[in-house]
Amino acid sequence: MIRTPNVIDIYHGDNNDHGSIDFTTLAMHGVWGVVHKATQGTRYVDKLFGERISAALAAGMCVGAYHFLDSSNATEQAAAFVETVNSLKLTPHDGFLLAADFEKPPSGNHASLQQLYEFMSYVDKHSPPGTLSVCYSSDLIRETLKPTTAGHVADDMRGVMDFFRQHGLWLAEYGPHENTPWPWKLADQPEIKPFLWQFSETGHLPAILGKVDCNFFDGTKEQLQGSWATGGAMIKLAPLNMANLQGNRGQMPGGTT
Repeated sequence: MIRTPNVIDIYHGDNNDHGSIDFTTLAMHGVWGVVHKATQGTRYVDKLFGERISAALAAGMCVGAYHFLDSSNATEQAAAFVETVNSLKLTPHDGFLLAADFEKPPSGNHASLQQLYEFMSYVDKHSPPGTLSVCYSSDLIRETLKPTTAGHVADDMRGVMDFFRQHGLWLAEYGPHENTPWPWKLADQPEIKPFLWQFSETGHLPAILGKVDCNFFDGTKEQLQGSWATGGAMIKLAPLNMANLQGNRGQMPGGTT
């Protein structure tokens, strides 16, 4: 099935490093949402983040930010991300998607599952009411979250499973269809489809020079707007197994780099 991109994610280097993008033209071609890189590590801020977010808002789009998570202190990274987003002085009416980019950098020194959990927990706590962070990932989330074995969930995964299942997944997978990973897909519970599916990193769209990451939201524009700030997750979450979560701090699979 041919997917039409209705959400894009960009950083300063997209559009051949030119600042201005005609978001009104993109909206006319069916793009409903834009997620822009905001920060990386504890110090880096994308130079075009604020400018492009303001332009996309003016075009009537859903807007969001992602942070490229590295192996430095996760709480400090989250604080820098939240501070950068807050500097935009958005109103609650604007809504905002906040995503943790959990992937392998070219250096190979990636963040751990523990750091991802700490980052998302901080963002959840310090974000406006009605906002819940989203996890963007592909292979790395499959490699660090351990699925059930013969129907049994390992004790050190139970609280972790609850936490991530209660957050939206933005899945990067380039193929004919998305394959929902554990724990969003469980044998004995309804599958939670990815909120966004990044199906191509080589797309071409009007108003953007060169290639761009293309994403698909499986729903209407109104449904996207209504679920944007939570990544499709329910704000009234089921109780987490906090004892396991606290017990896992510092000992989650994936290391504590």
